[in-house]
Amino acid sequence: MLPSSLHIAILSEDAERAQRLRDAFDLLGLASSPYTRETPTTWLDQTNPVLVFVDLLDESHRMSHIRTALEITGRFNKPVLLLSPCAANALPDAFQDESDPFHYLHPDFSPRELRLSLELACLRNTLNRRVKDQIQLTRSVIHHSGQALIQLDPQGIVLFMNAEAERLTGWMLQLARGRRLVEVFRSRDSREAGELERFICEGGVMPAPTQWLYPYDGEPVQVQRELVPVARENGEAVGYFLIFGPPAPAGLRNGGEKSSLLNGLARTS
Repeated sequence: MLPSSLHIAILSEDAERAQRLRDAFDLLGLASSPYTRETPTTWLDQTNPVLVFVDLLDESHRMSHIRTALEITGRFNKPVLLLSPCAANALPDAFQDESDPFHYLHPDFSPRELRLSLELACLRNTLNRRVKDQIQLTRSVIHHSGQALIQLDPQGIVLFMNAEAERLTGWMLQLARGRRLVEVFRSRDSREAGELERFICEGGVMPAPTQWLYPYDGEPVQVQRELVPVARENGEAVGYFLIFGPPAPAGLRNGGEKSSLLNGLARTS
């Protein structure tokens, strides 16, 4: 279902086509306003449209309109529907490294196809925002944890790490991201490092909870570690958190609070 207050901004350089689009929206009982690429993106704040309809049929303006569409989804978190002759991904090679956040509509659409495409564009935007919010929440928890934390993908590749993890490993996040865990969380011998990576990739028996960590620069330090899987409801692992730090005294080794925090964070859908 479309929001009752849905207001659509039409980005098009063709006045006649923009008017035809307005007529199509009127038939659905939806309000719309036309804009051109000469209009600063501040109109998004001024009019607060719920959805932006971008016309890509004009070849001479296609690149600039794609840039504007990417800014709208990235900066303003608005749903975008692209009017395009392509039924699928219409991003040119210049944008091939970008994930495609758009929904597309062909020029000869029917009123039913228009309504359905608007609904799908709004739904896709809602789901994308939820994912972004969850990523931001995860990283906020990592940053504010007193423990050293490294976030990994299912293959043991570093995605994110907090300041304490940077301090203990000697690696900056910008340099560590995209590397194998065994390159960043270095052990004194390859066998010990291999055990941890093998556990991530294959499962089995978790390696011993303590090891000597050899930072990128500085003296080796003994650490206590725990690997917490991030799992879907069906139990499939979609990543891991590696938690580590100096071993606590025997009488203080109670990780209840830490485990509760991360186990709640690790449950995903």
